Amino acid sequence: MNSKIIQNQLRNSFATNAGKVAIEQGDQKVLYAELLQKANSITALLVKQQLPKGTFIGISLVNRTDIIAAIIGVMNAGHVFVPIDGTQPQTRLDAIVNDICLEYLISTIAVQPANKFGAVANVYLFDDIAANAAQSNIEIDFDGDDSIYVYFTSGTTGKPKGIIGKNSSLQHFINWEINEFDITNQDRFSQFISPYFDAFLRDIFVPLLAGGTICIPPASESFFSPENVGKWIEDSNITMIHCVPSVFRSINTTDVNTNSFSNLRYVLLSGERIIPEELTHWFNILNNRIQLVNLYGASETTMIRSFHRIQAEDIKQKRIPVGRPIADSELLILRDDLKPCGALITGEIYIVSDYLTKGYLNDPELNNKKFVKLTLPRGEVIAFKTGDKARMLASGVIDLIGREDRQIKLRGIRIELDEVEALLRQSNLLKDVIVIAATEENQDQSLVAFVIKNEAGLQGDQLLSALEEYNQKHVPFYMAPSRVVVLDAFPLLSNGKINYKQLADYKAEEVLVLPQNDIENRLLIIWKELLGDKVISTDAAFNTQGGSSLTIMRLIAKIYKEFDVRIALTDLFKNMTIQKTGCACCCG
Repeated sequence: MNSKIIQNQLRNSFATNAGKVAIEQGDQKVLYAELLQKANSITALLVKQQLPKGTFIGISLVNRTDIIAAIIGVMNAGHVFVPIDGTQPQTRLDAIVNDICLEYLISTIAVQPANKFGAVANVYLFDDIAANAAQSNIEIDFDGDDSIYVYFTSGTTGKPKGIIGKNSSLQHFINWEINEFDITNQDRFSQFISPYFDAFLRDIFVPLLAGGTICIPPASESFFSPENVGKWIEDSNITMIHCVPSVFRSINTTDVNTNSFSNLRYVLLSGERIIPEELTHWFNILNNRIQLVNLYGASETTMIRSFHRIQAEDIKQKRIPVGRPIADSELLILRDDLKPCGALITGEIYIVSDYLTKGYLNDPELNNKKFVKLTLPRGEVIAFKTGDKARMLASGVIDLIGREDRQIKLRGIRIELDEVEALLRQSNLLKDVIVIAATEENQDQSLVAFVIKNEAGLQGDQLLSALEEYNQKHVPFYMAPSRVVVLDAFPLLSNGKINYKQLADYKAEEVLVLPQNDIENRLLIIWKELLGDKVISTDAAFNTQGGSSLTIMRLIAKIYKEFDVRIALTDLFKNMTIQKTGCACCCG
């Protein structure tokens, strides 16, 4: 049996741990045997169709246990799973469906109404599949070079780009994490990451291959408030967490004490810059009882390719290092002429490994640009050109400095600012647009769009309303700017280039509206707790002051705690100012 095949290793784990709990969500517990039965039903259906090996199978479901079963069922049938978020704007869904020539989809009636996925020839309803008896002795010929998944990420052209995962690469990374952090069948993993991003695979396959338990949190809108997420981690006896630093802020609060998170062993952080000073209280209270780890990698390199166990002395530095390469990987810091940089000299990171992905779907030009041939002393290798700037410290660890292009990570999701601009230009509402990432006072990042209006087009509030409506239909929520600033012209440098620093420092002249009653005063205090102690007008929208999807959830929880009023997320979007929210609290 090939040891570099994830399906074979998974089969052994399911056999060994059949009677153990694989997934836990509230009172619902799914045993390994039950999860395998669901997965086998899907495998049996796909095998019965006699599809060519490596067929793309779309998965668009809501229930996370069902998503996990579908992923396993598709890969066990020798096919490629493609998770597709059915809540995306229709234009983006159409682009994905067309790019993979989608013919087969596993979904539900709730997700797949009114031909949302176009004229897909074969739509299989998950509940109908799972209700059928499954064969357990299906034999598929797997290979380490098999394509196993496609995940879509941001592209510079306004169109999402697919990345094709390789069987042996996924298995290699999962085994590295299990071995590096001594993960056993006693470990319990939080499942915080959306199924529609490749980091989700860490959340599910690390525990499943180790015989551990995947713990899925409540789907509550206010879950990521500090009081809720902290209590859930305690009550669920979580031992391992994967998350982005912005989620970690909900865990790392001033309420953390020496008795907090008694079962937690590791918090593995990735996807965003870690701000060293934010870890001061954590280390003062817990030291290294719970190990924080900074992970670095790219979707193109099969998630993570270097790591750093954060130490107390790191919080005094300007940046947390990304550390050293994981097993069977090499991070080279090269000059523009592809020669190695000396210690402390800044260059670009190139990642070398036999366990990269297969690259981009239907884009040979981009593959040639990003997956390049390098000649090393040992011979010619393929390396991924990351676009990240870094330097090697005297200690041998890698200090990640930033990027020269316009790619960012926002709450762990990779976003090309050029793509957001391209989408906004397609609205035909604007003469020009520039999108930047701004750091708010609470250290959260948000997108700000600076726009120049069409001279004969909509003006003022009508333009802003039209842009908001356009964003809802065409721009994924995580890519939609939280602020839109209308300018007469963009600021320029003496050489005629855009002055991005001046845009980043831009402060609009606003009339300050003060709270008019006790409710508005109490809401203002809540806003400042979430957004930072700054001047906030009661007629300003929460998202324009730096509110993100996470802080909106925390806002809902704090409003309920303060006023005993539950405001639904959809209602809050209609009442984004302190004035309007105050009226909603009165009505509640």
